[in-house]
Amino acid sequence: TRRVEDISFEVRAGEIVGLGGLVGAGRTEVARSIVGLDPLLSGRMTVGGRPYKPREPADAVAAGIGLVPEDRKQEALLLMQAVRDNVSLVVPDKVSRYGFFSRRR
Repeated sequence: TRRVEDISFEVRAGEIVGLGGLVGAGRTEVARSIVGLDPLLSGRMTVGGRPYKPREPADAVAAGIGLVPEDRKQEALLLMQAVRDNVSLVVPDKVSRYGFFSRRR
């Protein structure tokens, strides 16, 4: 995995963040580390002031963190759905009722 150095940012509850940059700049590596797809080689992450060390994507989902990958066709689960539907998978209790998704929520 490519090494990314000196990165720092803060995300508040409810915010949606997009990472941009040139190919090879490290945006994919950062995103994959945040959601537990790749290990964080150094540094630290916190969520709600508590240490956050995801070992797998399920840890990210439990923390309310999701990823819409840059190549949805190859890496996403809901290929025929909108970005909104893919993002809502992270917080199903906030957008569904009894297992059915509501567009109003």
